[in-house]
Amino acid sequence: MNKILHILLVFLFSLYLPACSNNGGGGGPFSKLDRLVQLEPEVRLDLINKFKEFIKSGEYKIDPDEVASKMISDALEEDLA
Repeated sequence: MNKILHILLVFLFSLYLPACSNNGGGGGPFSKLDRLVQLEPEVRLDLINKFKEFIKSGEYKIDPDEVASKMISDALEEDLA
């Protein structure tokens, strides 16, 4: 999970559920989630290196029609939401 998203979620939960927020006491329902997010690296170097190797070896193929179709469908979904 992106750390910015995590911070935003913790902030929003602290606004709506003050009794349940993790206020440094080590308890609460969000303390485990907080610890897991802190352990996850911001950048997934394993995935980056994997895709670098795919690109170098020529195994990573991109279908431009599929990319364009996905971009259009995502844009339409955003407009409808």
